[in-house]
Amino acid sequence: MSSFSAFWFVMGTITSILFWAAFALVMLCFRQKRYLYLTNDLLVMILCYLLMQSIAVGTEGGGYQHVTFLSTLSEILFRQPKWMITLSVVTLAAAEALLFRNHRDFEKSRITPMSVKEATDSLPSGLCFYLSSGHVLMKNLAMDRFCQEVTGDSLISGKRLRQQLFTGDLSDGCTSDMVGETLVIHLPDGRSMSIQEREASFEDAWVHMLLVTDVTEQMNKTRSLRRLQKDLTALNEKLTAYNQEIVSLTAQRELLAARVRLHDEMGIDLLTIRQYIENGGTVQDRAAIETRLRRNLNFLTTGQASSVRDEYELMIETAEKLGVRVIVTGDLPPADPQKHVVSTAIHECFTNTLRHAKGDELSITVDQKDGKYVVTFTNNGEQPTDPVQEKGGLSSLRKLAETIGGEMSIQVEPSFFVELTLPKEVPDGL
Repeated sequence: MSSFSAFWFVMGTITSILFWAAFALVMLCFRQKRYLYLTNDLLVMILCYLLMQSIAVGTEGGGYQHVTFLSTLSEILFRQPKWMITLSVVTLAAAEALLFRNHRDFEKSRITPMSVKEATDSLPSGLCFYLSSGHVLMKNLAMDRFCQEVTGDSLISGKRLRQQLFTGDLSDGCTSDMVGETLVIHLPDGRSMSIQEREASFEDAWVHMLLVTDVTEQMNKTRSLRRLQKDLTALNEKLTAYNQEIVSLTAQRELLAARVRLHDEMGIDLLTIRQYIENGGTVQDRAAIETRLRRNLNFLTTGQASSVRDEYELMIETAEKLGVRVIVTGDLPPADPQKHVVSTAIHECFTNTLRHAKGDELSITVDQKDGKYVVTFTNNGEQPTDPVQEKGGLSSLRKLAETIGGEMSIQVEPSFFVELTLPKEVPDGL
């Protein structure tokens, strides 16, 4: 006689679901290769099966024609209180829940081939591992997309993909070039992808890796920096030319002022000669008058300053015309901007030699240490007794040296000198 009721219908449905869930647990156990846990999974699956079949036998309708194991088990089951049946089903459900949790925790706490594949598929960079024969061991989704975009084909052989990348056999619109030692592929949509190779020995075989990384942002910034560097270089060349013109004009102005000053001194020279003739004087007085006259007459008869192309020549020529001999020991910096700084220093130092030290000789010593020029300026004039105040030309000279990454120092004791320390290499645009 049928024992069908709503309660047994619900129990039968639940036990069917629990059985197939237990079956999934068994399959998961095989996939994870956790054979020690297989007994628990199989036991739960068998219990769910027996319970499901017993309920099905007891509710199929009609009497029992044969006494079988399932019919006997069904009779026993249907004699039990419903609360006990419900408790058994809940217990099986709880057991399955614990087993599922155990397998889930194992997945999270262990590195499995599937977890590695899922992790690599989430990467924005393309990865491909292949053997020397070209057989692909592993690839991720980003590499699949890249291969399709660049070659128009699916990634089947890692060796073939590498050959196409490095020989330039690419789809229409794709180009390649070498940036240093790195191959960069430019895609039609404006993206730039760098290609890197690695090799490693694994289980007596060489495994090759291709790594594809999106470097679009870096390439755009590099192009912008190159354009900016080119503009700054051009601007630097213009500024250098302007500085040379300023130096030339300044030197000519100093030369003109010196001519006017020496012309005025000629009157004093004539009065000195008259006094010497009328009153007499020593041999030293006569020699001083001759030296002064010879210097003044020589300067006044030279005419306009000759045009020179080199700043050093211009400064040294101007100094000598003003009566200051320039002695250079070592090799002066040959190129701008260091050359312009040293030329400006020569102009400032021989001017101070005349105005303040009242000397007639400027010595310049050039040394090269640790990738830097060390240029020292001394004179044979009167040595200052008080600290030198940096103002006007000296202050401007310090700022000019610091602009290109250099330094300036001034020393009074035991003897006065000005020292410039300038880098040999100056970045473009400074």
